[in-house]
Amino acid sequence: MDALTHLNESRNLTALAAELFNRGQYLAAGEFVWGAIVHAVAAADPDHEMQPPDRFGNPHLAPNTSATFSSAIRRITGLTFSEGQIASCLYNGQQQLHNHFYHLNLTPQDLQHSIGVATAYAQLLMRAADHALSR
Repeated sequence: MDALTHLNESRNLTALAAELFNRGQYLAAGEFVWGAIVHAVAAADPDHEMQPPDRFGNPHLAPNTSATFSSAIRRITGLTFSEGQIASCLYNGQQQLHNHFYHLNLTPQDLQHSIGVATAYAQLLMRAADHALSR
């Protein structure tokens, strides 16, 4: 998938997550926000299309594990996330929202909070991808 397709998917998932959130469907909204973050990182990562296929035969190495996400986000030009911000983005997105989708381990308040924080990160990452694609 090319960078523009990833960016468009991130936008679509973010919009869908907002719609679901407004309807009180927090479980689905949280998972879509995490997907939006992953797509935004892939869109902004200058080396994304250069990655070798992963072990499952995907044509790209999706930044959906802590290690691949952290590596990819550090390569994004024009984005200066501190290590704490990278950790916060991963915590609220992957550890909280993605894990909650499978384990239902968050309180409604914690779920809504993590969705808000993760959505803010998705928006920052989409802006970085827009910037990278406009070059």
